Amino acid sequence: MTMSTGQQPIRSGAGPVRPLGVLGGWVIGLVAATVVVQFISDFIDWAHYADFERRWDNPQSGSMPDWQSDLWAGVIAMVLLLGSGIVVIAWLWRARRNAEALCAAPHRLPVGWVIGGWFCPVVNFWFPHMLMTDVVRTSDPRTPADAEDLARFRGVPAPALVTAWWMLFVMSWLLDFVSLRLSTPELRSKTTGEYYVTAYSPSGGGSLVAVELIGTGLLAGAAICLGLLVIRVRQYQVARAGRPIAPAAAAPVTDAVPVTAVAPAAAPAPMPADDSPRHKHADTAVIVADSLPIAESGDIERSFGRVRDSWHAPEILDLDADRLRARIAVILAAHAAEGYTEVSVKTSTDNKPTLVHLDSFHPTRPDGWRPVRIANRGNGRFALYGHSSIYQVSEIPPDNADLVAELVTIGTTRGYLKPYEPGAGSIIDGRTKEIGRQLHSRGGIDMMRSVHAAVAERVRHHPGLARELEHAWDGIGSWQR
Repeated sequence: MTMSTGQQPIRSGAGPVRPLGVLGGWVIGLVAATVVVQFISDFIDWAHYADFERRWDNPQSGSMPDWQSDLWAGVIAMVLLLGSGIVVIAWLWRARRNAEALCAAPHRLPVGWVIGGWFCPVVNFWFPHMLMTDVVRTSDPRTPADAEDLARFRGVPAPALVTAWWMLFVMSWLLDFVSLRLSTPELRSKTTGEYYVTAYSPSGGGSLVAVELIGTGLLAGAAICLGLLVIRVRQYQVARAGRPIAPAAAAPVTDAVPVTAVAPAAAPAPMPADDSPRHKHADTAVIVADSLPIAESGDIERSFGRVRDSWHAPEILDLDADRLRARIAVILAAHAAEGYTEVSVKTSTDNKPTLVHLDSFHPTRPDGWRPVRIANRGNGRFALYGHSSIYQVSEIPPDNADLVAELVTIGTTRGYLKPYEPGAGSIIDGRTKEIGRQLHSRGGIDMMRSVHAAVAERVRHHPGLARELEHAWDGIGSWQR
């Protein structure tokens, strides 16, 4: 009954996310078994009551066996219901912890209510619904990971399914109390031509069986809704930990972004050296960031604080336009070297401050999301923070950032040495050699070594590429590695 293909912890931009597959399978399996056994118990009660009424209509003596509800199936159903409750609470606890790691938005209730909310009188009529609703919303990839308030994302679908589950469950639960009242033994008596007959029967008569069947039917509906929620939350959390869906509220970069009136500053010029997609993304991110409203330092700090722990981000970087563009270029180059080749640039105005959302995606890895956030500080300065990986790339001079990015692209797409050809051997890639000469003319062997180290860091997941680059530059100046 499990729904998991593997139980290794998923690592997202928000840290480790424990798998829900096995627990979800137990929830679905035990709840389904509870419903089936409860139906069996109800039908046995129905058969017992029908047999009792037949004997009551045609008594064979002055006394007859009392009506008794089914025992063995009822006991099994109660044991299964207890087991189901335990695994549902365990599943909800893990789903809540995962959701907290995946989305910074605060939940309405402390995590302790995941257990207490089911047992505390009065509030247990709505607290579990609130808990499940918040888990679904924060798990949904359409809710931004750095959302400040879940109330802004109440339009995200799925809470309707939560409401259906909870209403069906509560109605079934209330009918259990009605069944208990209707099953109270009541002494019946009548006089026939030969006998004075007495026996105990349920006070509710046939209504008891009808209420039991309706209650179990409602429980079955709640079980179906819960199963769908279990599957949906797991899918949401895997998607959010891997490749989140773009938030519905996020505006594409082509949309107009309101600009706060400030003293005009020189617009950042596009990076000229390369026409590659990552340089275009870097240009786009800087230009859009420059058009954003000026962000207050306090708002930037609060936005950063919501994701600091989950993204393992040590600090906010303060950069000018040129350094920001260069930094983004090498970040995207490093991400691309690890297979994060899909890039999205959007703006979001749902929280303060307005930010540029620059996200890199890996098409297959479960940890396939690398978020970067950019805010406009004004006067040509920008705040940059995001996934821990963006702090692991060393900053290099802006003049060389484009060359580093280009070398990473060459190495990861076609290699620095062309494939071996009979009679010709391995031929050095012409552009790789040209970049080496350009670096040597700019700063000699030291600059070549600096760029080589930056490239080696970004292609470290591709064994042999750094060594291949060393051979490609042999013979340039005094280069000899």
